[in-house]
Amino acid sequence: MDSKPKKSGIAIQSSAPLYAQRNHHHAASVKEHVHDHVAEVEKETNAQTPVTPNEYQPAYHHSHEDHNEKHNHSQQQHFHSHVQPDHTMHDHHNHSHDHHGHDHTHHGHDHAHHGHDHAHHGHDHAHAHAHSFPAVYTKPLPSWAHIFSHLAPAQKTIFTWFLLHLGIGIWLYCMGTNRESLSLIGFAYLMIFDALGVLNSFVSSILRTNAAFGISNTKRPYGAHRYEIVFALATTIYLMFATMHNTKESLEHFLLQDHHGVEVHDTKEHHLKFSLGMFFLVGTAITATCLSSITLRNHDNFVRYLRRRPSTVHGFTYNVINRARGNPIHALLSNIYSTLIVLCGSVILLTYMFGIATPFVDKFLALSESVVMFYLGFPTAKALAKVLLQTTPNTVQNGVENRLREIQQDPQILHVDRVHFWQTTYGKCVGTIEIQVRPEADEQAVLQLVYQKLEGLTSSDVNSDDHGGSELTVSILK
Repeated sequence: MDSKPKKSGIAIQSSAPLYAQRNHHHAASVKEHVHDHVAEVEKETNAQTPVTPNEYQPAYHHSHEDHNEKHNHSQQQHFHSHVQPDHTMHDHHNHSHDHHGHDHTHHGHDHAHHGHDHAHHGHDHAHAHAHSFPAVYTKPLPSWAHIFSHLAPAQKTIFTWFLLHLGIGIWLYCMGTNRESLSLIGFAYLMIFDALGVLNSFVSSILRTNAAFGISNTKRPYGAHRYEIVFALATTIYLMFATMHNTKESLEHFLLQDHHGVEVHDTKEHHLKFSLGMFFLVGTAITATCLSSITLRNHDNFVRYLRRRPSTVHGFTYNVINRARGNPIHALLSNIYSTLIVLCGSVILLTYMFGIATPFVDKFLALSESVVMFYLGFPTAKALAKVLLQTTPNTVQNGVENRLREIQQDPQILHVDRVHFWQTTYGKCVGTIEIQVRPEADEQAVLQLVYQKLEGLTSSDVNSDDHGGSELTVSILK
C-alpha cells in the first residue's frame, strides 16, 4: 500500500459540464454505476497523471449488484468509495469535483430509495386485494318445524285432508295391482295427483300467510312465492310420468293378449269381477275428489292460470265461475281437473257394476285415462315452465303490442326498448319497459301515459291481491 504512486497536483478545468464530457467519451459505460462514471471523468481530465487502480473497486461492484437484487444500499460503502484519505494534494477544483460527484451519487441513492418506497406501495396494494367484502346477510327461510308449529286451524285441516286423500290413492293402487286391473291403477294415479293438488293449496296458503316468505332480498328478489310454481311443476311432471307408465302397460297387454292361455284369461276375468270392497273404495275416491274441489278448491291455481290462455290452445274454455254465487255443481264443473277425475272414476265404477269389465274394456279404459292425464298434465306443465322461464303470456303479449303502438304515437317519445312482461307466480305479473324521450319532454307526463296504458296488463287478475299485486317498472332516458 505504501508503494502506491500519488496523483499529480495539476488539474485541467473544462468549461463543459462533467456529465457531457463523460457521455462523449464513455457512452458504452452507461450500465456502470454513477460512482464509476465520476472516476472515469477524473481519469479523463487528469490524463497526464498516472492513476493507481482502486483495489476496493471489485468490492464496490459487488455491493452494487447486491443493491440491485435486494434494494439495500450500504451507507458505509457509499462513503468508503468516494472519500479517499490518501488524496491530500487535490486542489480546490478537484475538491469541488469530488463534492459534485458526491451530490450526484447521493441523488442516485435517493432515487433508489424512492424505488423502494414504490415497491412498498405495491405491497400495500396487493394486501388490500387480499381482503374480501363481507357477504350480504340473507335471512334464512323458516324451518319445517317452525312452519308446522305455527299452522292455522284451516291449514291443519288442509294438510290432514291431503294425508287422507293420498291414502285413498295408494289404497286404490294396491287394489288395482292385486286385481291386475290397469283401469284401477290409472285411476289411482289420478287420485294421487288430486291429492297433490290439495298439497299445492296447502303450500300456497303457507307462502301467502307467512310474511317471511314474502321478503325480497338479493337471493330471492321476488320472495319465495315462486316455490309454489316449482312444486306445482313437479306435480304435473309426476302426472306425465304416470301417463307414460300407464300407456306402456296398456299397450304391452294389448300386444301380448293373444299369447296368454285360456286359464290365465279366465283368471283375469275373475279378478275383474265386481266386489263390495271395490265399490266402496271407488265411491270413496269419487266423494273425496268432489269435496276437495268444492270445499278446499284444489287445482284452483291451475284453473285461474289456465283460464288466461286462449281457448283455442287446449280446445277448452277455462272459465272460473264466481264461487260466492255458484252452487256446488257449478263449482265442480268449473274445475276441469276435478271434473275429469270424477268422470274417470264414475265410468270405472259403472263398468264394474254392469259387469262389462272385460280385459279388453279394462285396457281401453286405461288408455283413455292416459289420454286424460296427458290432457291435464302437458298443458299445465308447459304453462308453468313458461312462468319459471319468465316468458310473456300470450294474452298479455297481444295486449302489449297494441298498447306499445299507442305509446309510440306520442310526439315526446323517440323509442321504446327492453319491453318484458312475465309472471312471477299465480296472478302476479311483472313488467319492465325503457322509454327514450326528447330532451325537452316532460317526464311526469310520459310516466303517466305509460302507466295508464300498461298498468291494466299487469293487474288484470281479480285475485291478484292474494299474491301481493303486480309490478310495472318504467325507465325514462333522455
